[in-house]
Amino acid sequence: MYKIVSTISESGICLYSGEISKLTLAPSLSEGIWFKNKYGLREKISPFSVVIENHNTSIVFKDGSRIKLIEHILSAIASMGISDIEISVDSDEIPLFDGSSLSYLMLLKELTIVKKDSFEYAVLNKTIRIEEGDFFVEISPSNKISYDFAIDFNHSLFGKENFKFDFSTKKYESDIALARTFGFIDDLSSVQSFFKGATLNNTIIISNNELLSTFRIEKELVRHKILDAIGDMRCFPYLMSFKYKSFGGSHKLNNLLLQKLYTEEGAFEVIKISEEKIENFEFALSYV
Repeated sequence: MYKIVSTISESGICLYSGEISKLTLAPSLSEGIWFKNKYGLREKISPFSVVIENHNTSIVFKDGSRIKLIEHILSAIASMGISDIEISVDSDEIPLFDGSSLSYLMLLKELTIVKKDSFEYAVLNKTIRIEEGDFFVEISPSNKISYDFAIDFNHSLFGKENFKFDFSTKKYESDIALARTFGFIDDLSSVQSFFKGATLNNTIIISNNELLSTFRIEKELVRHKILDAIGDMRCFPYLMSFKYKSFGGSHKLNNLLLQKLYTEEGAFEVIKISEEKIENFEFALSYV
């Protein structure tokens, strides 16, 4: 529903390499969410232009190069209803910043954003579900966006958590954006052997019997799973409303869900929403 017409840049530490990466958000040359890599190649987001590896979602370019950890910034973009934007970095990763999506949200708010005269919207026609053992992700038709996520880590400190989130831009900032990425690893040095940019501030680190970081908000773990899911679902090329429900969902299951949605006959249809319909369009009311 919105596009950006200005540019902003900010640098921050990368989770995997530990190096500093410069992120730039700019107007897109064509409709859609596009990524541009350090070689100048551009790729439009879709369920088939991403891969899931090392606990993150990465976009893959025609030459095989990748930009890692795109889900957090996509989550912030989705929260504001932005459909046209170009995201570029001068490295192979989106900077992690504080491990949540709040920094990206603040950058987006610094941009000039305008409402589009019309936009394409996907109407979900049936329930789509992906299962893996006891875990599942599912979307079903709805006029609004909602997320219902449950986790059970079978951990001495953190077992079952559930959070229900009825989407709106305002509630996203207060209820979801603060939630940071996390991992169950013995100690900080073990984390940094693989995630070189991880700290106790930008990553919630949980050992076998203690919490090494400090929570920002209640149920921060499951809220971050919703943050990730919102970003993963924005890999779908159209704006869409749905009821999302999951137990133990992951980047992998989210991507398989979108691929199934995209390829299953009759699963969705695309309509064009013109300017005169936007104000009364129930889906649009979420983005306030």
